[in-house]
Amino acid sequence: MVEKIIGPPGTGKTTQVVKRTAELVGRGEVRTDKICATSLTRATKWALLGKFRSKGVNIGEENIRTLHSWAYKSFLKDGKKPRIVSQKEIAEFFKNKGFEYEIPDTSGQENEYAVYETGKDGNRLLQMFNLARITWDGEAPLRHTKMVYKQVEQDCPVSFRTFVLLFKDYINWLRDNDLYDYTRLLTEAFKGGLSIQGDLLILDEFQDLGNLHNLIVKRWFENFKYVLVCGDDDQAIFTFAGATPTHLINLRGDREYVLPVSYRLPRGVHELAEGVISANKQRIPKTFKPRDETGRVDTLFSLEDALALLQNGEKKSLLLARNNYFVEQWKEILDSYNIPYKEIGKHVPIPALATHLRTLKRIKEGKPVDDKDIITLIAYLKGAIRKLTGKKQIRTHLIAEIGECIKKRQWTGTAGQVAYWILTRSPEELFTEHDAKVIKKWEKRVEDLHKWLNPAIQVGTIHSAKGLEADRVILDTRITKKVVETFMQEPEAERRVLYVGITRAKEELYLLRLAKSYTYEHLGLL
Repeated sequence: MVEKIIGPPGTGKTTQVVKRTAELVGRGEVRTDKICATSLTRATKWALLGKFRSKGVNIGEENIRTLHSWAYKSFLKDGKKPRIVSQKEIAEFFKNKGFEYEIPDTSGQENEYAVYETGKDGNRLLQMFNLARITWDGEAPLRHTKMVYKQVEQDCPVSFRTFVLLFKDYINWLRDNDLYDYTRLLTEAFKGGLSIQGDLLILDEFQDLGNLHNLIVKRWFENFKYVLVCGDDDQAIFTFAGATPTHLINLRGDREYVLPVSYRLPRGVHELAEGVISANKQRIPKTFKPRDETGRVDTLFSLEDALALLQNGEKKSLLLARNNYFVEQWKEILDSYNIPYKEIGKHVPIPALATHLRTLKRIKEGKPVDDKDIITLIAYLKGAIRKLTGKKQIRTHLIAEIGECIKKRQWTGTAGQVAYWILTRSPEELFTEHDAKVIKKWEKRVEDLHKWLNPAIQVGTIHSAKGLEADRVILDTRITKKVVETFMQEPEAERRVLYVGITRAKEELYLLRLAKSYTYEHLGLL
């Protein structure tokens, strides 16, 4: 039995999956050790596993895997451990071909989206190689490659002939060196008949599947008593990586339903979102209710208006833009105004330099400082102190003496001279191994380090925010010329992107409209 669950934004799709699973387990129709679940990303996997455990459904971690992990496991069962190609090796391949490749921050994600928008020719080519393989549906390979090339021709740095030769070289390079990227892992597993079986199969975020993914998972249906397929075709936005809403739209379930209430969207946000997405023809018709609150939808016409909101209060906020180009601009602006933020999907730890700058600043200002922080600062400067004193080793007792001299403002003896040197030198002179710009950046932040550890603001592209929500969303409506051109060819895909951006808002949505820029308004979407 196939059950198709359509979960619009904030309707509790994962909660419904867990509820249905618990019902089947409770009736004795499904055994917990015979439940298998899959998604494309680790984030989705951990969210699903966490929800199961919170509801007392004891599913083993090994039974909830990304699609790539299932493929990897199939190789291990056959006695082979595939070696995953490193980003450095990929960069070297493209360097040898004369193309620059920027190693992306994948943050441990096993998906094809990591190369998106890094901007270098090597990254664009790899994205296109992945697209050609993920969207393959069994037709003649050269014909399919030509079709894919036509889709991306305006963004491709080489001719079709050169593209085909490079594509073949890349595939042969992987094979000859027995290397696997994540897409080859799937293609080889598919050829080898990758299969899993049990009582219940859960397929999450089904709208994100490409043709290759769909070919793999559809094989599994007959191996399970129950199949729960969940997703939302209106949120299929990773088309650049091969995802298409058609697999979810065309799938026929024995039972199909749309979750009826969004626990996230207030009425104003819901109304705007519906106005955008209802213009699409290729979609599952759906009706769902918003929360019984009006919420706030407003327009901002300047950066100053946006900054005033971001500087005001501790409300959890998402600052979203259509492209990384605009995200980078926002990061520079937030840095210049010393507004704490983090980039979506990236963990930026507070460096030791920052805590030492704070300690130094407080010592110089005569403010209370923990003894341990003073000792840690001095120990951090051991290399410079060795040069200053001519000593080969800076022992613990000398560090302690320097600390006492700093606290008591005593400048006699070796320890006193070092203490005086520390307090009279600029941070740039003390921390010479760090770039002056980095030092200045963290000097501005030292009094608000706790805010930088857990900032209220997250900034990123709309694509990076999929699955997230916030009390306040500021949506930068600027778009690039390329987005305009793509919209003219495929307007429904861009409506879905805007829809996802809008529907991140739980309480307040602000649309930033800047003059002298292409915006979503120019496309008639807002």
